[in-house]
Amino acid sequence: MNDNRKKGYITASFLPFCAALFCAALFCAALFCAALLLSGCSQDPIFAAIENEVALEEATMKGNVYSVVEYGGSLYAANGNFYVKRGGAGDWHNISKPSGKLCIELAAGDGIYGRFVEEGALTAFSVRRSDGSAWTEVPITAAVRNIFDDGNGKAYIISSSGDSDSSYSLSELTPDGTGSSGNYPQHFFDAFFDGTAACFVASDGIYEGTPASLTKISGSPGGIKGAVFNAEKGILYAVTGGGTLHYYNSDDGWNTFSGDLGSAECIEYNEHNPEEPMLFVGTSSGYRQVSLNAEGIPESILSLSGNADPAIGSYLVYKMYAFADPSPSGNYVIYASILDNTDAKRSGLWSYYPSSGTWNRE
Repeated sequence: MNDNRKKGYITASFLPFCAALFCAALFCAALFCAALLLSGCSQDPIFAAIENEVALEEATMKGNVYSVVEYGGSLYAANGNFYVKRGGAGDWHNISKPSGKLCIELAAGDGIYGRFVEEGALTAFSVRRSDGSAWTEVPITAAVRNIFDDGNGKAYIISSSGDSDSSYSLSELTPDGTGSSGNYPQHFFDAFFDGTAACFVASDGIYEGTPASLTKISGSPGGIKGAVFNAEKGILYAVTGGGTLHYYNSDDGWNTFSGDLGSAECIEYNEHNPEEPMLFVGTSSGYRQVSLNAEGIPESILSLSGNADPAIGSYLVYKMYAFADPSPSGNYVIYASILDNTDAKRSGLWSYYPSSGTWNRE
């Protein structure tokens, strides 16, 4: 009789044993994988990012968006090109701009003012005014540094003689270029209206008055990256590059919020959500939300919900904007301008609509 075992063959009696052993091993492997998924899926940041990932919309405005302003009930944005969202709702539309020029900054005053640069000559700046259609040049002879507005119908320009970093001219923008002006050592880069007068923001503090005559608000901090005003509560908020939030009212003076906001870039107050008043602080890595109590005092840093972290949490948030959203009526929208020259998918204008509860590209 032949002995198949000596020739390396497996006998029929040995096959059931092999099958049983294989099934047991497969069952144990399945149990191990299930345990791993159950224990790690909600904690591992990679899995958490996947859970919160949202399909990206096709971006209307590609590249860095430097300005978003409201004028005449519509929203306007600049990223080299010029865009409008008519009535503040619906899609963004690319509209005409001066030929051969890039629009890199906007301000809303008695019209839309744009700061332009010649294509291929990134130092030749000019300012033009639009009524929403045609552009006309504003006669400016000095070197244009920035334009901005106070949110109350007035636009301003900072200019200098040549490349000077020690002497600047602050002027109100008018069609003929003859607005009120004054010379200062500070480079003002933003403004807001405090209910009485315009306030101008510089890195060394906040100043109140007109371009021809400014007074520094006593005790205002240095190193400011942005400031906003809560008109209902009469409170001014200012954030420094080091992530310190300061707040001020005329009765109590300056105070400091104890929370650390990271490397701050900008600040915005959402006045369009009175049931949940909040500050938004853009940073070098995403943004922070700060809740306010009934008196408008900063209360706590809130955890970001939804897809905020996986969507924009690792990117520089250059500017944030809060606007009323007319559709549906009484709602709001938050915009974040993401600057990242290494990731075209993330760079651009992002938005958060409460109706969707997620961040996505505009």
